[in-house]
Amino acid sequence: MVRVSDDRASGGVTGRRAKDKGVQAKHPVSDPLALSPSQGGAAGPATGSGRAETDAGTFACAQDKGRNAGHADTGFAVRHRSFVPFAPASTGRHALHLWLAEAQVHAGLYRRLIGAQIRSQMQYKVSFVLRMLGSFAGNLIDFGAIAVLFNRIPALAGWSLPEVALLYGLSAVAFSIAELFAAALDNFAEYVESGSFDRVLTRPIGALFQVITEDFALRRLGRLSQGVLVFVVALGLLDVDWTWDKGLIMAVAIGSGAVIFFSIFVLGAAYCFWTIQGREAANIFTYGGDFMSSYPLDIYHGWLRRFVTFVLPLAFISYYPALYVLGRPDPLGLPGWVRLLSPLAALGMALLAWAGWTIGVRHYQSTGS
Repeated sequence: MVRVSDDRASGGVTGRRAKDKGVQAKHPVSDPLALSPSQGGAAGPATGSGRAETDAGTFACAQDKGRNAGHADTGFAVRHRSFVPFAPASTGRHALHLWLAEAQVHAGLYRRLIGAQIRSQMQYKVSFVLRMLGSFAGNLIDFGAIAVLFNRIPALAGWSLPEVALLYGLSAVAFSIAELFAAALDNFAEYVESGSFDRVLTRPIGALFQVITEDFALRRLGRLSQGVLVFVVALGLLDVDWTWDKGLIMAVAIGSGAVIFFSIFVLGAAYCFWTIQGREAANIFTYGGDFMSSYPLDIYHGWLRRFVTFVLPLAFISYYPALYVLGRPDPLGLPGWVRLLSPLAALGMALLAWAGWTIGVRHYQSTGS
């Protein structure tokens, strides 16, 4: 047996450690959870540094202000990203903590940017008030046309004026909320045509988040207040035995309707990645969808009722919740539980909008100028 000396053994271990260090220096291992320079982390390899240098806009400034002010949400994200757990259970908790921290950062950033938009629009208070009153009066005239119609006929496909007013109020409130947050998406074709979307893609934050913070149409509060007024008046005129489940259905219907309309706005914006002439086509389903949801589906042809039920779920914005509250039968003969599917329809539309937007961003090829 040959005995190896301690010096040779230690020399071999030392040589292997030196070799391993050389391999690590030549091929550094990146931490997938480490912060990039644009997110406040230490400057590392060249990955992401160019992107961080280009981000000199509003979003980076807002994030820097949050860090300098010592916000707990931003500090939480920075502290926890440096720790990489290995146990599966702790990995799941760590991922949840990261997601919550990111959500808090985005919420704070959204609040600052929208606050700046509101302060800018309120600089000219008289102009703001006049535009809001004009929006209120213009939409009130739309409902006035429905009231004039009922002066000639006692009922519309078996629906009285208060019942149609309930449909109108539900649709108007849901659409106004969605339009309030999606105002920038209505003019998204200009981003693609002018190449401004290139600037959006250079920032280390979601593209859709940036676009919707470019405009917050506070003047649309006039449309929202008009819808709320009609909705409240309709509730007072209806002879309904109100219970907690019916009140819950009304609240859920408004929230689900806002998500459905917002998803349609996103899909319309995503359509602009293929053609910038599709704005009018998108308006058919946004503003046209609001108009269609303001009337009972009984007045439409059978194929159209099926389309807005099974393809584009506009029927779940106001019609089916109203059927549940009023206790009316479904002309399509669907089961009663279908009237409770507004949240599921909203979830499906949200997933479809997310997929359409993601595919559109990947398809985007800039203007070439």
